[in-house]
Amino acid sequence: MPPSPGAESDAAKTERLRRMRQAASLPGYEPEPAAPHAAAHEVEDPAAKTERLRRMRQSASLPGYEPEPADAHEVEDPAAKTERLRRMRQSASLPGYEPEPPPAAAPSPVAATTPVTDPDDDARFRPPSFTPVTDPDDDARFAPPAAHRAAAPAGLQGVVDRPTRPLDQELGLILRYPATSLGLFVVSSGALLVFLIDLLFSGVRILPPGTGLALLPLALYIYSYLVCVAEAACQGREELPDWPDLGATIGLGWRLLLASAAAFAPAVLAGCLLVKASGPGIDRARIPSVGRDAVNLAGVKGLVAPGTRAADAEFVTLDGAPAPLAGGWSVLGLLGKDTADDTGTDEAFANLPSAGFGVVIDHAAQIHDLERVGRALAGKVQVYAAFADPRCKIVWGRHPYAVPASVRERFGYSELDYTSGDDDPHEVGPDDEGSDVDEALGRARDLAGRNAAAHGARVHPLAQSPFTALRFIRTEGYVFPDPFAQVRRLPAVYVLDPQGVVRREYATGVDDEKLHGDLLDLLRGGKGDAVRQPLPPSAYGLSERVGRSGAATLATGLLLLALLFGVLYFPMALLLMVAFNDGWMAFQYPAGLRAIGVAARDYAVVAGVFVGASVAGWLLQALLTATVVRALPAALGALVQGYLHQWLWLYGALVSTYAAGRFYYRNRDAIGWFNR
Repeated sequence: MPPSPGAESDAAKTERLRRMRQAASLPGYEPEPAAPHAAAHEVEDPAAKTERLRRMRQSASLPGYEPEPADAHEVEDPAAKTERLRRMRQSASLPGYEPEPPPAAAPSPVAATTPVTDPDDDARFRPPSFTPVTDPDDDARFAPPAAHRAAAPAGLQGVVDRPTRPLDQELGLILRYPATSLGLFVVSSGALLVFLIDLLFSGVRILPPGTGLALLPLALYIYSYLVCVAEAACQGREELPDWPDLGATIGLGWRLLLASAAAFAPAVLAGCLLVKASGPGIDRARIPSVGRDAVNLAGVKGLVAPGTRAADAEFVTLDGAPAPLAGGWSVLGLLGKDTADDTGTDEAFANLPSAGFGVVIDHAAQIHDLERVGRALAGKVQVYAAFADPRCKIVWGRHPYAVPASVRERFGYSELDYTSGDDDPHEVGPDDEGSDVDEALGRARDLAGRNAAAHGARVHPLAQSPFTALRFIRTEGYVFPDPFAQVRRLPAVYVLDPQGVVRREYATGVDDEKLHGDLLDLLRGGKGDAVRQPLPPSAYGLSERVGRSGAATLATGLLLLALLFGVLYFPMALLLMVAFNDGWMAFQYPAGLRAIGVAARDYAVVAGVFVGASVAGWLLQALLTATVVRALPAALGALVQGYLHQWLWLYGALVSTYAAGRFYYRNRDAIGWFNR
């Protein structure tokens, strides 16, 4: 088929596209071939061809281009060559090019000598500059020895970032220090351990013998932990420290003991002076008593239940006057019974103590417990010593000085002078021939001497009785009146309320401290089943003895001042011991007192925490005892009260030791123990 008019030939089309690619420098362009007639006559020189291709690549910036070499006769300078290559890379934007650095500005003399001041940068936001202040009184007299300073723990000589606010603004942090999960666990477990050890040494047999001594190192471990708390606080730590190594327990406990001795050694000396000036004190081991185990004696059943009315029980005084039991709180002790045995055998057996397995119950000494309770609660409770003794024979045999002269004359009992110590066989009693009477009188003399010695008096004639709080009563028959007619085992003690109703029964007797504690609880409206309470000195006849002389008064004042010094100095003694890792450093009183003086405000906070923790613990314990412990049985309540006491003590101890360490952390530079 012939081509249409105006159609482009293939050769023309190819040539057109080639020229278009040439103009746009597109791929596929090839230079126009030489004319056929010239190709036969001209052959291109290879060197010229190479040069032509190089220039083409140069103009198109294609790979393979190399700059034209310099003249062989000219040696290019290395610096000029480096500069030329840099400019070539710059023009081609090839790798290796680095922009030329700007010219360095000439330093301004004003900028070099005058700092730029920010209007917001004033003295409030600048860190305080520290300049040591030289105290004219800060000389070597108050500096601890250099050997001790060198032995101080590594974290105490240089402490950074100490707080600048007063210590009283950190009271919240101090009081909350043990209030963490770990801290509460430490307090609870440590208090339980110390409580168990305290029970063991108080005589409660809950573990095998010797267990208390085995647990002593564990108690010492708790005290060692307090030393670690103080050391961590001195270094600025706000969390509880790790437990100390068991091997370091003895050393830490020994240092804490020395710190306590340094604080309270003056109080010990003052106490010795007070004892010397006041004369002999109270020795419970030499005081006649029925014994602490009498109230817990098993195998004896009570016969008069609480709630029984006893106001109508018919008792009379030794001279026959009526003795009603109603009208006020009273204690009725059934102490003896006349069995109509003129041989004295029953009376001899009645006065024998019960003993076995470390328990001793002295039945004849029950009257002394009643006398001491009557003295302690004089004016609040009336105490009766009752005997089923119509002839006053038992009273005369045991306590002849208590029998009035009219009764002695009535029954024919002669008056003996116990100061001579001689027995007159013709004045031994109603029966001059009976040796049993001699034995009874000898036993009475012995009981009289024990009773008089128990209250600090010598034996006097019969008219003078050492019983000042007891009221002797008896019966008109040989048995006790109802509701006590069935009581066979003596002594037995009963507590009656003002209406004459029995509130407490002690079927096997009761010691003075237990009876005293129960009576105090009843007077406060309780159930009358409380823990033992110590008796005041007046119960032992010492009300006039203590403080009688001026020396005793002076010693008492010195003791109070020494105790105050110990309470205030103990935190500083603890810090000296911790800072220098030596318990004997607590005796460096000049260094400690000077440290108190240079930071008196913060140290007042520390002393207040120590005292406040003790007072708060005492108040909380009293509150819990009045609300929780009283609602429990006596035995369980005593255990709960003891544990609460130890728990509150340990919490306060952690707070107090942390406060002492925090004080040192804030005032290390002012104290200056390591600045010399």
